[in-house]
Amino acid sequence: MVRKRHGWYLHVSVSKSVPDHADDFDAVIGVDQGMRFLVTASCGDQVMFIRGGRVKQTRLRYVRLRASLQRKGTRSAKRRLKAIGRRESRFMTDVNHQIAKAVVRFAQAQGQRPLIVLEDLTGSNLSVRFRMKDQYWRMSWAFRQLADFIRYKAEEAGISVVFIDPTGTSETCPKCGHCEPANRSRKRHEFRCKKCGYRCNDDLAASRVIAQKGLECLRQSQSA
Repeated sequence: MVRKRHGWYLHVSVSKSVPDHADDFDAVIGVDQGMRFLVTASCGDQVMFIRGGRVKQTRLRYVRLRASLQRKGTRSAKRRLKAIGRRESRFMTDVNHQIAKAVVRFAQAQGQRPLIVLEDLTGSNLSVRFRMKDQYWRMSWAFRQLADFIRYKAEEAGISVVFIDPTGTSETCPKCGHCEPANRSRKRHEFRCKKCGYRCNDDLAASRVIAQKGLECLRQSQSA
C-alpha cells in the first residue's frame, strides 16, 4: 500500500494462466515494429497497419524546439526544456497505450485462443532491427515500452505473448524461408524473394516471419 498526496492506493499484482503449447492456439499474430509503420500486425490474410508519419512529425517538432532552447541556455529555457521532456514522455506513453489496445483488439478478432508474437527489441537488438541513419528515432522511441504495454494488456485479456530474436526477420521469405539482405528493398518498402519470387510489403513480410518464428520457439520448447 502506498500513500499519495490525496489518499492511499492499493497495488495488487495479478497473474493469469495462459496456454504455452503451439497446439493450444487457433490464431498466431506476428507484430512488426518499425519506422514507416509503428506496427504491422498480421494473421494469415488479415493485416493491420498503424502508420508512424504523424507521430514522427510530432517528435521532430520536439527535437527542433529542444535544440532551439538548448542554444539559448537561459534559466527559463532550461525550465521549458524540462517541461517539454515531460510533455513528450506523456505523448509517447499515450501513443503506445493506444497502439497496444489496437493490437490486442486485432488479436481478439482473429480467434478464441490467439497468440501474439513480438520481437525482442532491447539493447543491441535495436541495432539489428534499424539502420544507423535512424539512430535518434530508434534509440529514443519507447519500443520496449510499447512491447510491455502489448504484453500486459494481452495478458489481462487472457492472450499469450512470446518474444523472439529479431535477427533476419526482415530479410527472410515467409513462403520459402530463404534469407538474404537483397530480398528487402528499404527504398521501395518492398519484399521480393530472390529464390521463389514471393512479393509483398516489406513490413508485412516481416510480421509473417515473426509469427512463424513464434510458433517455432514454442515447438522447440515443447520438444526440449
